Amino acid sequence: MSGHADHTTADGLVMFGLTGDLGEGELLPALAQLAEAGDLPSVVVGVGRSELSDAELVDQFLEATGDAGRRALERFELRYVGGDTSEPETFERIVERSGGAERPVVYAALPPSLFGEVASGMAATRWQEHGRLVVEKPF
Repeated sequence: MSGHADHTTADGLVMFGLTGDLGEGELLPALAQLAEAGDLPSVVVGVGRSELSDAELVDQFLEATGDAGRRALERFELRYVGGDTSEPETFERIVERSGGAERPVVYAALPPSLFGEVASGMAATRWQEHGRLVVEKPF
């Protein structure tokens, strides 16, 4: 199928809640494992309410992952977007920082009350047709 875009393979990863409690213990180490397996896109965007720099998110990643994280960062770039899920500008910045992704997986490790806002925000971007939303159901 040369000449046709592959609409089945994700080309980006956006993670809401990466800097929360679940992030440090589960999500950041999982990113390192996925990078080691070669299963991450070249850019991963973490999204949260707090204002962090990319470097501060990388520091959190390295704190949670150690040497595995250092090796992982040779395979992908970790970026951060701070903002409110109810604001369209947050999603505009996410798309801008995504490294040109057209078919991202948007992973929401958030309270269920925010899932609708994330879905609506994503639907208002160019990702509405080929993006995928995955929600982490809290227990």
